[in-house]
Amino acid sequence: MRFRVNRPVIFRWDFIQGVPILSTNLDEAHRRAEALFKKEQQLREGQQAMADYQAELRAMQEKTARLRALRLARDAANKAPSANRKGLT
Repeated sequence: MRFRVNRPVIFRWDFIQGVPILSTNLDEAHRRAEALFKKEQQLREGQQAMADYQAELRAMQEKTARLRALRLARDAANKAPSANRKGLT
C-alpha cells in the first residue's frame, strides 16, 4: 500500500520530441515562498503586538496601583485632622 504525501511540486518532467527535460515550476515555488514568508511575518507581527499590549497593560496596572496608594494616603491624611478638629470643638 502506498501513501501519498502532499508535497509542493517544484520540478516536473517535460517531454519535447520524446526527450525528457527537467524544468522548474518557478512561479509555483515563488508563490509558495511568498505565502510562507507572509505567514511568518504575520506571526512575528502578532507576537510583537501581544508583547506591546502586555507591556502597556503592566504599565497601566502599576500606574493605577501607585495612584490608588497616593489617593488612599491623601484621604487618610485629610480624614485624620478633621476628626481631631471635631473632637476639639
